[in-house]
Amino acid sequence: DPEAAGHYGRGQARPRRRGKLTAGDFDGDGKTDVGVLYGYGRQDDGTNRTGLWKFSSTGTGFNAPVMSWDSAAGFGSWNWKASKLG
Repeated sequence: DPEAAGHYGRGQARPRRRGKLTAGDFDGDGKTDVGVLYGYGRQDDGTNRTGLWKFSSTGTGFNAPVMSWDSAAGFGSWNWKASKLG
């Protein structure tokens, strides 16, 4: 499977990357959580939709992701590609 191995031959499409990762203590519990800024692309109304998903650390793993922000909820269009995480 070339996708699993990360190898692509001539003419093979690479999968689109729509997630940008960052880490930090987002809930103040002293554990490192993971945030994923996910680009949903252009919507039918012409706006770009982006969501921020948080994976809270349990100390030994992570809880199921929770969407903590959605640009469609009153923020309008959000350019995911121009977003910088650090």
